[in-house]
Amino acid sequence: MQMTDDPLVAILEAELAAGTRLMEALDRQREALIARDLCAIEEISSDLEPLMAQFGIFLEARKRALDEDRQCRLLPPDLMQRVRQAEGRILRLAQLNQDLLADRLAYIGAMLAKLGLVSQVGYAPEAARSRPTSNAI
Repeated sequence: MQMTDDPLVAILEAELAAGTRLMEALDRQREALIARDLCAIEEISSDLEPLMAQFGIFLEARKRALDEDRQCRLLPPDLMQRVRQAEGRILRLAQLNQDLLADRLAYIGAMLAKLGLVSQVGYAPEAARSRPTSNAI
């Protein structure tokens, strides 16, 4: 990260650095999910919360700076493009990890169903879980 007097450039560079740390943690989370390493999943998940929060702070700071900035000026040629690419990769990694988690939960639900046990995995309230999912009569 280079030094600059431009606050917007400084925010973009900080956002990119925070995004890089977040992507690395999401990669580690995916590897732990695939390996079914519960200790690593727990450790990485606790690391992810502050990384997500930090990235969100820089994202909001950028939005505020762009809203307040009335000048039309040139940013370093590829900086905004790298920030946008990082955002896209973070979204893809988070979605992949969410899909892996959903797959694991579905597998556990299927195993419980085979045993004749009722599986109510998730955070939905009891009333939401007990609603019928089809209109079959």
